[in-house]
Amino acid sequence: MKIRQGFVSNSSSSSFIIKDKNNWETAKALLRGDEDYFVFKDVMYTSMIHNEDSRWTDFYKLAGSDDENYNEGDRLAPYGGDDYFVEVDGHRGNDSVWLPREQFSDADYLNFGMVPLNIAQKLYRYVTNYIDKVDKETFIEECKKIVNYEYVEE
Repeated sequence: MKIRQGFVSNSSSSSFIIKDKNNWETAKALLRGDEDYFVFKDVMYTSMIHNEDSRWTDFYKLAGSDDENYNEGDRLAPYGGDDYFVEVDGHRGNDSVWLPREQFSDADYLNFGMVPLNIAQKLYRYVTNYIDKVDKETFIEECKKIVNYEYVEE
């Protein structure tokens, strides 16, 4: 799992959201060796595809551009970075794929080895407000309470 500390957007690239499972194999076949995809909650997300790439239009169509129900949101460029998207390794392990943070539950964060947002916010507030005001042992014990940590001897 990659942990990204910042975000750099590329306005000339898009990731594609392919909802129709019938299009998934075609999309996988279009991906090159350094590109990837991730299936999350019955939707396929691709890694970034440059808009000058000859396959861009093919991905655009697979995402539903010919469908009257096509939504421009089915092509996404993860602008706004970590506030709106979660970067994960693709299924092939070749490239990152950005998933919409709004789709994540606490269980999803945990499954990806991440701290759920509500817990991270509590920890951040505690650390910033109290780290200089309490001793190390109290600080650690309070952090354990926030994440419901319980030591189990193996």
